[in-house]
Amino acid sequence: MPKRAKGGISVQGDRRARKDDTLGIAFVANGISKDHREYLEAGGKGFIIGDGKLNYGKEETLEAYYSVTFGMGVFISPDFQFVAHPAYNRDRGPVPIYALRFHWER
Repeated sequence: MPKRAKGGISVQGDRRARKDDTLGIAFVANGISKDHREYLEAGGKGFIIGDGKLNYGKEETLEAYYSVTFGMGVFISPDFQFVAHPAYNRDRGPVPIYALRFHWER
């Protein structure tokens, strides 16, 4: 059974001028099962991972975002993720990921 740890917090701005904005921070650490790890170490390939050179390590992700509310149901959120050992491989990464999310609801 894979081991996982996760946690996070989001804070909405009641005490600031932008009371509807939200700041969020999260951390996730994922592992894979012993059988899956051995399969990948033996050269097996999965849907996204597997190149026959697995140096196993838990995949760890730290994410931070700030959701800006523009009114009329429009939200824009700059997002940053830092991923250590992507695809459960200590020989890969770390990888910084930048994103911009757009949400509109009517």
